[in-house]
Amino acid sequence: MVGLYEDFAATQLHPDYILVEESSSRLTMIEKLLIGLNLEGHDIDHLKKNMLDREELSSTAIGFGIALPHLKIPTIDRFYLAVGVVRAGMDWGGIEGQSVKLVFLILGPSTSAENYLKYLSNLTRFVKNGRFFEKLIDSKSASEAYKLFLIEG
Repeated sequence: MVGLYEDFAATQLHPDYILVEESSSRLTMIEKLLIGLNLEGHDIDHLKKNMLDREELSSTAIGFGIALPHLKIPTIDRFYLAVGVVRAGMDWGGIEGQSVKLVFLILGPSTSAENYLKYLSNLTRFVKNGRFFEKLIDSKSASEAYKLFLIEG
C-alpha cells in the first residue's frame, strides 16, 4: 500500500492542520479545522455553512468512529486535509449510537470528479486501519499525531 504521506503529498499535511481535543461538537470541530487550514481569500463562515448543509443531506460519518466531511470548491487547485482527534468522541449525526473520534475534513478542487473520488476512497481505506486509528486517538498533541502520519503512513 502506498503510504498516506506519499499518496496525499498534495495536501501538504502540516501539524497546524491537526487538532487534538478531549471533547468537541460537530459544529465546533468543522469550524476549528477550517480556521486551522488558513485558506486566504475564503470566507470560513460560508465554507462552514456549505459543509453543514452537506452534512444535512447525508452524514459523512462512515462508522468505525470516523467522519469524512468534504466539499468541492471551484476556487482551489489542490486538496486540503485537516484532521480532528476527539478522544471522548462526539455525536456526528451518523450511525445511531456511534460516536466519532476521528474527523478528516477534506476540501478539494471541483475540476476533477475522478480525482476527488479517488482521494476519498484512498483516505477511507487508510483510516480504517485499526492500529493507526488507536494510535491516533492516543495522540497527546498535533505534533504527535502528525508524526504518526509520517511513520504509519
